[in-house]
Amino acid sequence: MPALAAHFLDREIPELESPDLGDPPHVLTGTAGVGKTQLAVRFAEQAWDDDDIHLLLWVDASARESVVAAYAHAAEDLYGRAYPDPAAGALAFLNWLRPAGGKHDHPWLIVLDGVTDPADLTDLWPPSTTGGYVLVTSRRRDFTRAGAAAKPVVVAVPDFTRPEIRTYLQNALDHRELGSPDTDPVAQRIAELGGVGTFIWSAAREIARFGLPLDTYLDRLGGGAPAETALYAAQWQSIEAAQRLAPAGLALPVLQLLVTVGRMPEQVLFAPPVLELLNHTPDKAPEAAPDVSAADVRATLRLLHSMSLLDESRAGAYRVAAAARGTQRAVAAATDAGTVRTVVGALADALALVWPEAEPDEAAAQLLWYAVCDLLKAQSGVPLVSSDGIHPVVFRAGNSRGEWGWEDEAEEFFDGLDEYAEGVLDDQHPDRLKAAACAGRWRAARGADGAAVALLAEVLADQREALAADHPDVLTTRHHLAWSRLATEGWDAVQPRAELTAVLRDRGTVLGPQHPDTLRTLSALVEAMVLRPAEVAGEDVVAVAIGLFGLPAAAGTLETEPDVVAFAAQSVTLLRRHLGPAHLATLDARRLLALARLRAGDAEAALEEATEAGVAVRQAFGPEHPLTLRCRALVGLAQYRTGAEADAYSTLDAVCNDQLTMLGPDHPDALQTSAYLLPVDGDSRPPRDDRGRLLTECATLLADVERVFGPDHTRTLAVLDDIGHAQGTFGLHIAAVATFADLAGRCARLRGPDHPETLRARHRLAWHRAAAGDWLGGVAGLAPVIGDFTRILGRDHETTRTARLHLAWFRGEAGDVLGATTDLTLLLADCERTPGADSPAAAAARDALAHWQSRG
Repeated sequence: MPALAAHFLDREIPELESPDLGDPPHVLTGTAGVGKTQLAVRFAEQAWDDDDIHLLLWVDASARESVVAAYAHAAEDLYGRAYPDPAAGALAFLNWLRPAGGKHDHPWLIVLDGVTDPADLTDLWPPSTTGGYVLVTSRRRDFTRAGAAAKPVVVAVPDFTRPEIRTYLQNALDHRELGSPDTDPVAQRIAELGGVGTFIWSAAREIARFGLPLDTYLDRLGGGAPAETALYAAQWQSIEAAQRLAPAGLALPVLQLLVTVGRMPEQVLFAPPVLELLNHTPDKAPEAAPDVSAADVRATLRLLHSMSLLDESRAGAYRVAAAARGTQRAVAAATDAGTVRTVVGALADALALVWPEAEPDEAAAQLLWYAVCDLLKAQSGVPLVSSDGIHPVVFRAGNSRGEWGWEDEAEEFFDGLDEYAEGVLDDQHPDRLKAAACAGRWRAARGADGAAVALLAEVLADQREALAADHPDVLTTRHHLAWSRLATEGWDAVQPRAELTAVLRDRGTVLGPQHPDTLRTLSALVEAMVLRPAEVAGEDVVAVAIGLFGLPAAAGTLETEPDVVAFAAQSVTLLRRHLGPAHLATLDARRLLALARLRAGDAEAALEEATEAGVAVRQAFGPEHPLTLRCRALVGLAQYRTGAEADAYSTLDAVCNDQLTMLGPDHPDALQTSAYLLPVDGDSRPPRDDRGRLLTECATLLADVERVFGPDHTRTLAVLDDIGHAQGTFGLHIAAVATFADLAGRCARLRGPDHPETLRARHRLAWHRAAAGDWLGGVAGLAPVIGDFTRILGRDHETTRTARLHLAWFRGEAGDVLGATTDLTLLLADCERTPGADSPAAAAARDALAHWQSRG
């Protein structure tokens, strides 16, 4: 039995803490240098010293012949006779271990050290008895019964942690007599680093990084051998052994693929570009099959895993392969730059082939994303960024990152491509411009629409010089620029609406009306219709929607206000037909339909639609996808509108917490849900008796929104409106007056005095002045608003009628009962004269008239 190494570092392996005789065999497995043999020596010594066993046999199990010889030698010692045939001696020894009838068990321990191939132990496993225990050490972990009485328990021995390494080094140096720095390399290294403490930290980092055997590090350093040599000698024993095993010659090429990417989706290794690369490897054995197949690669992966050279795990729906840490450096050091370049190119092509149109879950998306990041780092972007352009998988990776809610990282990723492209691609190269446009897209998505507009406008100008006007990249940049301008200037801004409509027409002409990009522009136009004020949509949008996509006449005409819900429903139908029901754009259109129903006042239908859409998104993309969270937030908002306030609070609070965790506190969706939560009360919400707490929440949210989006952004104006609503809901009308006064001023400055949002803010400002007890102030504020509503929307518009109803009520509360009844009588006459006699305003006017007539 080997001696316990000097300064042995005892480690906690739970499976070896309190084993019982008769337990199944235990196999300590791991890469070279993790201390498997030393742990076995310690275990054996402890068992012997504690008198738990009467027989201890240590076997060099590196080959079947050595196991047979050791067993035969033990039989000679036990029986006092020679065995000319070692196999007969081995059988005699195994029989001795089996207690015969009437005899007592012999407590024994058999250690099979360094098993190279588990098949070598076939018919040589010690028997399972109540008085015996078997401990195995091996780099392999594919141990099955193979003749054993009980299935072996495989115990993975982990790499040493840095604290463990530092403890070992400190103990070793405490007992080591250092010579002069001139003659002792260890003393020289300590002197160079400025002391023992610094040396220990440096050495621990080096050992942990390279996976060096602890018991040989100081000796090899003292002998002047480079640290890397120690690592490579240990690892190459296993790598070379794997190269010789079937499928012969594939182990090293597969490891070269694995060390290039930290964690590899297994199906990438089965893709044609990788198989083609493996077919031309110089290490391929002459007797190997002429064409490497996916089955050969699977067999190689199983072999590498069994030899502890590869770790397997899962990332969502994907199986993952990763080279063991100790293997990575050894393989990387043996791989020249030309091979790395070839490997990176093959893996990039393979990733592009296997990358699904929609990743099945966030873990899978992250795995693919990090694989591309690793390829970019492998050779400073080469060959993913070359004179030929930027590899398509790079764009796929960056956009995927943004689609999963990491917009800031996607923007940074595309910005960072400039560093790789510098000196490789001309500033006006189409791919370099495309990367800049992608950066602008995700800059807008994280809320910096103003900065995105500036960048996208600059990129578009360069693209128009370098590319044809109908080039898909030009159309895509135009789409994102128009959308960013809409988000910045307002959802009904005329110029960006017209530009987005032109993009829709051009994409339909160039790509076809059913192309995914064309449908995305259509969806964007419909979303803008849903989000903007409920006034006439505009001839441009309606004409294109009807003319190009054949929306039914029920969706609206050029002269009348369109039925936005019908537009949204038809959009869902088109996307489901052409992209499929589980496509991300289709599912987002369903969310948009729910929002359209909610804004149209049909909260029950909106709740049903949002719930069903949320279930569908969750099934397709998982609970972490941003669209899943958006649907859940919309469910909470619909619950609030239906009066289920407790349910709404529970839903929105859970969504908000998930968004803060998954997306971050500054993500637009997290800020929006925080605004939804403000007016909602519920049984589980902390009491709002202290209204100062609500005011603090409002002020904090507004500060965050202004910091992220800026004071003039459309989202900021929407949050101001939410804050004013929340303040009014909890009776803080004076605070609401201040909020709506602020909102009305910003809207007038940004949108103009006649814009519907400006007029609505002025309407709400007057309403809260009255609710705060200033009835005359409410009358004075609302009267000119009604004049503007009448001039812009018409006397019979529902918004105008609602404002007239409020003004009449304010006059009555201010003491002018006659004026109130007169206004209400005229309002009812208008309602009965025109369609809408059963409208909410008409019904409320009848009740109000009866009230004030009774007071008169």
